[in-house]
Amino acid sequence: MSGKSQTTHGKITDNIFKFTIFIKISCDIYLDNTITSIINQTMDFKNNTQVILLIDTYKTPINIDEYIRRYPENITVIHLKDSANHITNKSELIKGKYVSLINCGDYITSTTLENTYNYLEEYFDEIDLVSIPVYTTDKHVPDNLNYKFSTSNVINLVNKPNNPLTYLKSTFIKKDVLLSVYSENNHEQLPCSTVINQIILKRLKYGVLSTDKYYANTINNPHVENILDYMDNYLIKLLNIVRDNKNSFPYISYLITYELQNIIRIHTLDMLNNKEKKLFWNKLEYLLSFINEQYIINNPNITSENKTFLLYLINKDENTIITTSSNDAVIKIKDYDIDRLSNNKIIIDIAEIKDDVLDIEGCYSSSFNNQRIDVKLIVNTKSDSHEYNPEYITYDSPERSNIQHISITWKYIKNFVFKIPLEKNVNATYTLEIVLKHGGERIVYKPLISFGGSASISMSTPYHVRDDKILSFKDNKLQVEKYSFHKMIKYEAKSLMKILHEKKKGYMHALKLHLLYLILYPYMNNKKIWLFMDRSDSADDNAKYLFEYCNSREDNISKYFVISNECRDYAKLNDKYDNIICFQSLKHELLYLFAEKNISSYVNDFHTNPFYDKNNQLYRGIARPDKIFLQHGVTKDNLSEYTNKYKKNVSLLTTVSTLERDAFLRENYNYDENVVQVLGFPRYDSLTSQPEKIVLFAPTWRNNINSAEKFINSGYYEMIQEVLSSKQLEKLIKENGYRLVFKAHPLLEEYVDLLNIPDYIIVSRNESYQELFRKSSLLITDYSSVFFDFAYLKKPVIYYHPINDYHYRAGYYNYDTMGFGEVCVTENKLISIIEKYLSNDCIMEDEYKSRADTFFKYHDSSNCMRVYKWLLKH
Repeated sequence: MSGKSQTTHGKITDNIFKFTIFIKISCDIYLDNTITSIINQTMDFKNNTQVILLIDTYKTPINIDEYIRRYPENITVIHLKDSANHITNKSELIKGKYVSLINCGDYITSTTLENTYNYLEEYFDEIDLVSIPVYTTDKHVPDNLNYKFSTSNVINLVNKPNNPLTYLKSTFIKKDVLLSVYSENNHEQLPCSTVINQIILKRLKYGVLSTDKYYANTINNPHVENILDYMDNYLIKLLNIVRDNKNSFPYISYLITYELQNIIRIHTLDMLNNKEKKLFWNKLEYLLSFINEQYIINNPNITSENKTFLLYLINKDENTIITTSSNDAVIKIKDYDIDRLSNNKIIIDIAEIKDDVLDIEGCYSSSFNNQRIDVKLIVNTKSDSHEYNPEYITYDSPERSNIQHISITWKYIKNFVFKIPLEKNVNATYTLEIVLKHGGERIVYKPLISFGGSASISMSTPYHVRDDKILSFKDNKLQVEKYSFHKMIKYEAKSLMKILHEKKKGYMHALKLHLLYLILYPYMNNKKIWLFMDRSDSADDNAKYLFEYCNSREDNISKYFVISNECRDYAKLNDKYDNIICFQSLKHELLYLFAEKNISSYVNDFHTNPFYDKNNQLYRGIARPDKIFLQHGVTKDNLSEYTNKYKKNVSLLTTVSTLERDAFLRENYNYDENVVQVLGFPRYDSLTSQPEKIVLFAPTWRNNINSAEKFINSGYYEMIQEVLSSKQLEKLIKENGYRLVFKAHPLLEEYVDLLNIPDYIIVSRNESYQELFRKSSLLITDYSSVFFDFAYLKKPVIYYHPINDYHYRAGYYNYDTMGFGEVCVTENKLISIIEKYLSNDCIMEDEYKSRADTFFKYHDSSNCMRVYKWLLKH
C-alpha cells in the first residue's frame, strides 16, 4: 500500500464501510478472480465494502470501467506515482472500519467478510486483527503455518508464543490501529511482516478464523533480495522494540527463529562486498545473541537441517567433535548431534544394464567432510567376493552439489559411478557401503538406499528386465541374475502385491496396466517398437521429420508418432499416417512399456512420458525404452544443471557441431562419449529458403517468469515492448516495403495479450517455425537458438542484448566471436543494423557465412539418414 496518490475514479462519500480492501495491481490478467471474490461475498458488497485499486500506470492500463460503472460508490482507483510517500498519508480515502490487502490474482471464500466482521465485532476490545488460513490457488496446498487455524480462537501469545504470523494478506486489521503504526513510523514503507507484527505486539493477541480461506498464487516466503534491509527493517526492528519486554520477547524470539530460515537458506554471500559481509555477520550475531536454544530445538516450524545449522551458528566457537562406534559416527557440538552417519541414505540415480555392463550411479550426502568418506561396492557371488572403488564425478545442479548456507558448506555430496562387467558377475548381489576414515579408525556402514527418477527400478517396481538379465532390489541390495519368463512372472507378481498393499496415488490404474503388461508380454516382448514425439502439443521439430523418414524404411520396426489429439497438428498427421497415437491414451501407455526407443526433440517427462503425472514410480520397473534426445535447438549455453545424466539418462544426444559435442563432454553432464554424437538435426533436411520481404522478431523465454505480474515488471517485457513499439523500426519496415512478424516463444504466448502491439506487426500464432524460416529474410532475436536454423540457411541474424538477463549459464558459444551477425546493446544500434540489411536485400555478410560453414559439421540433406543408421546399430 505505497505510493503518492491521485484519485481518478470512484466517488468518495462520507459513508463508513465495514471493510476497505486494497488490491495492488501491476497487470490485470487475474483481476477478475480477485475482485469477483470480493463482490460476491455473502455480505452485501454495495453497502459494506470499499475496494481501492492501486494501479501502476507505468506498466499496463487496467480496464476496470465496467466495475466503476456498476459500483461507483465502492471502487476507488489510485494511480501510484511516487513510491516515496505512503498511501496512508491519504487516510481520508480509507472509508472502512477494517482494512485488508489482497494480492491481484488471489481470492477469498464467499463468507470471509461476513465471518471476519462478526468475529472482530465480538472480540473488538480484545484483539486488533484476525487472520484466515492461506492455500495455493492451484492445488490448494496449505501454508506451513496453517496449524494454528484448527479452530477459530484468540491466540494469547504470552501463553502460546510459538504462533508466528507473517502475512499482511489474509489478515483484517482495525483501520485506526493500522494507521497508527504507519504514523509511529513516520509513514515510511515497511515490510508487510513488520507492520503486522508491530500491531500484534500492542496486545500480544490476535484472532484466527478456521471457517474461511485465502487462496494465493504463491505462499512461499519471499526471496530475501536485500538481505541487510530484511534484517534491519524487519527482524532487528522488531527485536529492538521488545528486547526489554519479558512478555513480548518469547514471541519475537520464535518469530525471528522461524524467519532466520529465509536468511540461512541463501547459498552464498557473494552478492555482498567485504564491508557488507562484515555488516551481515554483525547483524546475524546480534540476532542470534537473543535466541535461546530452546526456541530452536523443540520448534516444529523449523526443518531439522535448519535446526542443526542454527545451533551450529550459536555455538560455532565451541569445538566440533566426532564420536564413533563400530558401525556409526556422530558429529557433535556441545550436546547436540549435528549429523550421524546412519541418518543419511544413498540415492541411486542410475541402475541399469547395458551391453553386459551394470551401471550404478548415485550420491551420498552428509556433514562429514568428503575427504573422510568413501563409497564401496561389494559384489558377492556363490564362490567369491570383490570390493570395487568408484569413479567420483561432479554435477553442477544444486541437488548433487555441496550444500551451502550463507557461504558455509553444510552438507558434502559424493557423486559416484560404478561400471561392473557382468561376464563373471551374473547371479551376484551388490551391496553399497559407506566408509568413514577418522583418525586411525575405519568405520563401515551399510546405508539405506532410495532411487532417483532415472533409475530403471523403484521401490514400487523393484525389478527390471534387460536383454537376458533381470536386475532387482531386495533387502537393501541389488541383484543380477539370468532372465527366465518364470522368474519375471514371480517378480511381477510381487510388484502387483506391493502396489496393492501400499495403495499409493494412482495405484488402481497402475494395477490395470501391470495386468495388461503381463497378458501382452508373450506377444509384445520381442517386437521392435519406436515411439516418436516433439512436444506433446505440437509436431514441427526433429522427431517429426525423423519419423517421416523412418516411416518410409522397411525394417520390421513398428513406428508411431505420439501427440495430443487436442492440438492442431494431430489432425494433419492423422490424415496422412495410420500410426499416429494420442498422448497419454491407453495405447500410448502400453506401447511405452514395450517400446525399445522413445525418440523425442524434448527430454522433459511431461512431454515424453505418459506416466509423468500418474505416479511414475509405479511403472518404472516395467517401462523399458531408451531415451533418444534429438534436441529442439542447438545447445550453446551450459545446461548441465538440467540435462545431465542423473536427471535424464539419455542413450543418444544428437548435436550439429563438434564444438557443441565437445562442450557436452567437457562440462559436467557426465554422459559417456558414445552417447553424444554429431549427426545433425533431422529437421535441417527439410529447411528451404524462399525469402519474402519479412523481418522476423523471435525472442526466447526467461525461466524466472512464472506469472503475468512478473512478466510485466521484467526487463524482458521492456525489451520486447521496446522493439514492438519502436517508431524508427516501423518507419524502416514500411519505407522498405517489408513486413514485421512477431513469433512468441511457446511459453510467451500466454502473455502476448499483455503487450501493446501496433497494427502493422503480424503476430504469428499458427505458422510453423520451418515456414517462418523459409519466408523470412532477416531474423532479430535475443538468445533464442532459432538463429542456428536461420544461419544454416545463410540468412542474416541480429542479436539484441540490451540487458544481460538470460537465465542459462554461458557455455562455449561466444556471440561476438562466433555469432552469425552483429550484437546490438542499444536501440539505435539495432535500428542502424536493420537499416543496413534492408538496404542490401538482406544478404548475409561473408564473415558470418564463413562462421556458419565452420560451425556446422554437415551441410547436406542426410541428417535423418545418419540418425536412423545410428539407431539401427544401437
